[in-house]
Amino acid sequence: MKKRALAVAASIAAVVGISWGGVALAAIPDSGTGVFTACVPANGTLRSVFMIDKQGGASCPAGFDEKTWNQIGPAGPAGPAGATGPAGPAGALGYQVVVNTESVSHGSAVEGHAACPSGKVAIGGGGGIHDSADRLFYSAPDYDSSTGTATGWSAGIYDGNSGSGTEDLQIWAICANAS
Repeated sequence: MKKRALAVAASIAAVVGISWGGVALAAIPDSGTGVFTACVPANGTLRSVFMIDKQGGASCPAGFDEKTWNQIGPAGPAGPAGATGPAGPAGALGYQVVVNTESVSHGSAVEGHAACPSGKVAIGGGGGIHDSADRLFYSAPDYDSSTGTATGWSAGIYDGNSGSGTEDLQIWAICANAS
């Protein structure tokens, strides 16, 4: 009978020990940092080394030193600098924004142009209005068909307001030296 009771007690202890061990291992390594923590005898023998759940609040008992390490090693030294890349293309020279304003009567449409000065070409542009009833119906570069270059910018607006009055359409050309 004593043997049977001893066997049952040992079985229960084993189940409880395995259960508690599983709980302790759940946070080893630390879930936030990946750090492992172990207790090592202060006298230097390695027969009694064991892991602890530091994140769960465990600590090493008296006579043991805490040792930690992580799954990821320290960063290695920086590599050598790469080769210098080629120089980029020259930026636009002679950058200039030309603005033109055209008035449009309520209920009508108007087209406006902003021309680049001589020796410059349009590299961008646009048109703008400041009334929700108005509609900008196009905005595009002006091309010189003989040279194939953009010489300015055009935009068209329809003023959707009723009654008398006017609105302003602003057209801008972004210009730069042609060469």
